[in-house]
Amino acid sequence: MSGNDDSFLTNPPHHPNTSPHTSQRDYVASLVIDEPRYNDRESHEKMISGLIREIICNDDVTRICYSPDGTQVFVSTYNNTATAYDITTGTVLHEFKYDCRVYAIAYSPNGSQLAVGLDKYDGIGAFVYDAVTYIQLHAIERDDRVSAICYSLDSHEIAVGGFDSSTTIYEATSGVILHDFNQDRNIRAVGFSPNGEQIAIGTSTKYIYIFNNANCWELIHTIGCEGKISTLAYSPDSSRIACGGSDMKVVIYDAVSATVLLELKRGGYVSSIAYSPNGSQIAVSADDSKVIIYDSTMGAVLHEFPAEIRSVAYSPDSTQICMGGSNKKISWYNTATRTVLREFPRDLRVLTISYSPDSKQIAVGGVDNAVIIYDALTDNVLHTLKRNNAIFTIAYSPDSRQLAVGGKDCTVSIYDALSGEIIRTYERESWIRTIAYSPDGKQFAFAGSDSKIDFFDSVSGTSLPSIDRPGGGVLALIYSPDNTQIAIGGIDKKVNIYDRMTRAFLHQVSYQGKVWYLAYSPDGSQMAVGGEHNVTVCDSPTGATLHKIALDGSVRSLAYSPDGENITVGTSTKMMNIYNTSNWELFCSPILFHAAVLGVSFLPHISLNHLDRKAYILAVAVGNFSIIMRIHANTRSPVEYLLKNDDDEILLNYLSVYKTATFWRNENGKTLLAAALEEDRSELVTGLVEYCNKYELIHNSSEQLMALMDYLQQRYDLQSLHKIIESKCYREYTSSVLLMNMVDALHTLTEKKSVDSVVKALEAGEEKAIPGFVYQKDGLQSPLKQNASSTSWFSFLNMFSNIQKFPTKSSNSPSDFHLWYETDLNRRVNLKTLRVLLPNLGNFNSLKILIKMESLQPFNTESLGTVINCQWNKWAKNRFFFQFYAYILWLILLTLLWEVTNKAHISGDVTAGRQWTEIFLTALVTIGLLYFTYIEYLQ
Repeated sequence: MSGNDDSFLTNPPHHPNTSPHTSQRDYVASLVIDEPRYNDRESHEKMISGLIREIICNDDVTRICYSPDGTQVFVSTYNNTATAYDITTGTVLHEFKYDCRVYAIAYSPNGSQLAVGLDKYDGIGAFVYDAVTYIQLHAIERDDRVSAICYSLDSHEIAVGGFDSSTTIYEATSGVILHDFNQDRNIRAVGFSPNGEQIAIGTSTKYIYIFNNANCWELIHTIGCEGKISTLAYSPDSSRIACGGSDMKVVIYDAVSATVLLELKRGGYVSSIAYSPNGSQIAVSADDSKVIIYDSTMGAVLHEFPAEIRSVAYSPDSTQICMGGSNKKISWYNTATRTVLREFPRDLRVLTISYSPDSKQIAVGGVDNAVIIYDALTDNVLHTLKRNNAIFTIAYSPDSRQLAVGGKDCTVSIYDALSGEIIRTYERESWIRTIAYSPDGKQFAFAGSDSKIDFFDSVSGTSLPSIDRPGGGVLALIYSPDNTQIAIGGIDKKVNIYDRMTRAFLHQVSYQGKVWYLAYSPDGSQMAVGGEHNVTVCDSPTGATLHKIALDGSVRSLAYSPDGENITVGTSTKMMNIYNTSNWELFCSPILFHAAVLGVSFLPHISLNHLDRKAYILAVAVGNFSIIMRIHANTRSPVEYLLKNDDDEILLNYLSVYKTATFWRNENGKTLLAAALEEDRSELVTGLVEYCNKYELIHNSSEQLMALMDYLQQRYDLQSLHKIIESKCYREYTSSVLLMNMVDALHTLTEKKSVDSVVKALEAGEEKAIPGFVYQKDGLQSPLKQNASSTSWFSFLNMFSNIQKFPTKSSNSPSDFHLWYETDLNRRVNLKTLRVLLPNLGNFNSLKILIKMESLQPFNTESLGTVINCQWNKWAKNRFFFQFYAYILWLILLTLLWEVTNKAHISGDVTAGRQWTEIFLTALVTIGLLYFTYIEYLQ
């Protein structure tokens, strides 16, 4: 085509009705590429970093705590100040000034009080204030610096620990001492468990002391650590304790057994730990200049914030995290994994998507014959550009003022991106597959199903010399960043490189299949070629192959990050992979979607001075959705999109590589497994069981395990249930509720003749020494003393309907017990299961649960007798003597009442003292009578 050939120009630019612009001068002016306004850049930086707001403080921040209603934040700083801020406005509500350093602060859970712990100040260690009026309620005297303060969940108690080697619990309202713990050296951290049953104390002597409230604060665990403890926190469900300090790691313990569950390594002294209120995350700040958010169950890193932070705190709704440190700021960030920022649904499939170069717009085209332009910051729809057929390709001019659109209607239309008005249209006889603007914005090119590439002046619209490419249809077209070359790929499995000015052929790159996508690195040193098989990365000047990225499917989208450090590849297998261009390793975990990724566009302008330098914003076209995503080094596939994938086989193949995905959480804190259970995805649940069971991922969560077992029992999925039961499903700290759930599962297995599985499961419990099991040694050491069949009130229902009744003859010798215990699996199952259900005769709830179980035969009295006998010294004897002495005391009181009443009747004594004595004794006798009646009723 010659330079004056206008056959493809149906609406010439000089026609007064074809353009909203009044002169060619407007187009010349539009060639100046505008940088985004400062406010736009700042907004995008906040989007990348997840920053919500910031408040400037008067000095470095040492401690932060949230008010329970989430409206205020209380902050202590190095200049001896504690300040309450309004979170929404950032205004100072009240400021407390002291003559010494503030070391600890706390809100009461009911929001009525504020507590401030100080360096020793005239004998005063802490002040307690009204949280509304900020009036001092009382002062707490201490002998040395107060380093830790915390409230009980009901706000009635306040625990204060310090360098005077003691932790004291005070009544929160009056300040009266309720209990005192004397430890060996400086107290650095104190925490009440949310359920109020425990208090944990961390010291500089590398110990954590755990006390139980049920037994008057009895010491139940002393945990030796590798370093000084500086901070600790209970999980919201009180099941775990996380602590950290000078050993540069966070260790998470089971709160009941004190066993180590997780260790999170850090590169510096750990200064602060905080659990999110929903329990899904744990945030840790340390002297390694990072705040890291971990998944609280698996310990996987969810996000990192490079910053000098001393204290972190979650908002009550778990959606935000507040942090402060040496930058004299308190900053709020979104705590969600923040992978999906927004999504825009369409009625039909989305085929192409692009950010404008100035980062202000997002254009999306698809099968619904329309291009929708969104405001990139507000998400508002700016324009809807209607077309006659599906949209295959769109391209912004470098100045962001023009938008070129092409597709199945064999036309290319140029729109004013600001007004949405059409400027001009070019017609072809074939589908338009690709459009590209030159980097200087002076020309653009497009091509399609034939071999011709047309070029036009982007200002005047006049035709420029074209290229007839041998080899058939063109599928990909791109200008080099230095504006010297044009790369063209197509169905002939080749990429031809031409000189932009002369259109002269320079060299050729061969590919294994059709070339669908081309991308230059921002510096122009690399060119990536994508198509039917893999991504081939070439040296731009020579065309030599630098690297090949192997893929399971074909390439459906391809884009370099603005800084050139990473490249994104979308595939037909519904995956989006991001690779580091320096070593070609994955930048983050592959992201699995519910449909092929047909378009990817990076937010063009990113700053290098925001907190998270490794984060990008991407616009992704997937299925019927346009998705705005935040991608960073720890990004994981969003659970929401994993579940949208209706192909369970693809999803399970993905999980076979990324096994911990079963515990990835959605924005509501639900794991993939929990969400799959909720959506009744039985095939997916069955597949997840195998991965969870193999890598012991289920058993870290009792709630998760019980929900899964219930689900499998209801559906009689015995194979999956079998796998779980045979695994290490018991722990030393297995709860009684979970044990009951296990027994119910054993019942189901036994009904289906899976006795071997039951035995293995029960033996696993015995190996772990779980309370609730009869051991062989117990039976050998404690032979039966009586025939249990004579005890008529032990008529219970047998949970194993297929097990035949045992003979009623009891085994009075250890050898007999040993013989059937070792050889008769059914008896062994019955004996152990019974022990789980009857941990003690005083637990009538256990008996009720047993009696209410359906379709069960009576327990064999021999097994029941063995259980009672071998546990006699552990619980039955104590209960028997308690009731015996209670009965004797009641008889004494009854006799005394009789004597007093009889003497009064004989002597005629009617004094007040005598009458009150009779009333008191009558009350005691009546209470005793009611107690014994209740006991008999239960039995």
